[in-house]
Amino acid sequence: MKKNLLALVLLGTLAACATPREACINNVRSEIRGVERSIAKTEADINRGYAVHVTREPYNVLTRCTDSQGRHFPCEKTLFKTTEQPVSLDMKSEREKLERLTDQLAALRLTANQQISQCNKIYPE
Repeated sequence: MKKNLLALVLLGTLAACATPREACINNVRSEIRGVERSIAKTEADINRGYAVHVTREPYNVLTRCTDSQGRHFPCEKTLFKTTEQPVSLDMKSEREKLERLTDQLAALRLTANQQISQCNKIYPE
């Protein structure tokens, strides 16, 4: 039984690993995904009319902890409060940034197709 469980765990671990070809392609696409995220954020900021600055502020609360023998004792636990602050934008600058990002994305996609072809040649399946 334990051998079967171990075999399943190892098989699941191996299945989660990317092949060299997949790793090559994912590497090529990672920069594209980053630019796409920047475009989405910039578009959201423009549509909203302001940016949102997010901060996480730690604070401590008194709670009850349990030791290894099951005994309870008071202890502090750090939690985090997320706050969002509106930030004004220079709309002209944001539109220019969006245009630059869109141009950059088009160029990346063009070169990515060539690089993915190289990945497919180097690591055929």
